[in-house]
Amino acid sequence: MYSDFKVFRLLGLIALIGTSQIFGNLRYKEVCFTSILTQADLHYRTEKDYLSKDDSLFMDFYEPENDTASLRPVIVMLYGGAFLTGSRKDTLITTYSSYFASCGYAVFAIDYRIGFNPISATPQLELVKALYRAVQDSRAAIRFIRKNAAIFKIDTSRIFAMGYSAGAITIIHHAYLDQEEASQNPLLNPVLSSLGNLDQGNDLEYSSKIDCIINCCGAIADTSFMGPGETPVLSFHGTDDKIVPYGTGYAFDDPSTVALFGSFTIDQKAKALGIPSKLVTFEGADHYLEGEPRITIPITTTNFLYDFMNGSNIRLKRPSKSTRIASHVVIDQYFDLSGRLIKNRSIKPSALIVHRAHNQDSKTLLMIK
Repeated sequence: MYSDFKVFRLLGLIALIGTSQIFGNLRYKEVCFTSILTQADLHYRTEKDYLSKDDSLFMDFYEPENDTASLRPVIVMLYGGAFLTGSRKDTLITTYSSYFASCGYAVFAIDYRIGFNPISATPQLELVKALYRAVQDSRAAIRFIRKNAAIFKIDTSRIFAMGYSAGAITIIHHAYLDQEEASQNPLLNPVLSSLGNLDQGNDLEYSSKIDCIINCCGAIADTSFMGPGETPVLSFHGTDDKIVPYGTGYAFDDPSTVALFGSFTIDQKAKALGIPSKLVTFEGADHYLEGEPRITIPITTTNFLYDFMNGSNIRLKRPSKSTRIASHVVIDQYFDLSGRLIKNRSIKPSALIVHRAHNQDSKTLLMIK
């Protein structure tokens, strides 16, 4: 069903075509800028890849054009690809980056090192090394962003990170794993001698802390890494994910890889610890979350982050209830991306119109019309 709506491609048009006549002006929650600016290929780090060759890492910066705000909250975007492939230029990353920038955020789409030997005699060790390298890179990227906060006009007390699949696994460990835990964990300890500390390289005088996680189909290697008072998390996951488990299982559904605790387990542990957490479950959806989820994710993300922000500070509210979304459409309504009902269906361009329907359980769905 999902693929029939072509939401993945059309969402790019929504993010890039803003119009004040249709969208509201609640900054950070709705689209309120008609165009964005992009600075591409900002170099932030060079490190050795899995073949011990130099790997130069870059980021792209998205911001609203003609923005007068001097301190903007940040969303850092990490792509997926099983630590083997992927790019900050992937359509999903560029689309969401553009959308969040049009809502007023300063957005960075970053590289991290990818690659490992998938046919190694020690596949677990290879995967753990790939994850550890990625976390080192994401932490270096946050330090670089903080160092250059004045240039980018960002608020260093409001730095959020959003990742999909391997990118989500990276930011989850970025937020919850510390050096002592890494040294004591039997999976992670063997990589420390070759890869060093989590924070290593440049700009070590700056913090690599992130203030909120947006987790799309991610997981954690050990829920004991999570503790009271740690980073709030918003999670999206499909119940039929065979690559990263929704609950508890193995990467790629293969016991020869690594055990992972997916978004459902993370949400349960977070709530038990008093960490603000919301889980959006897509019933019957696989790892790729095609169709309706691609619309729900950015809208829910801006709503969630908006609730955490008050001026220049983050205001933590009570843990959110989880949401389950099915896929049985029975009636039609038309809304813009800000959630307002559109009575005149002749509004142009048509790509700006979102179709919202209700399923048999009275849950809300969003799709492109």
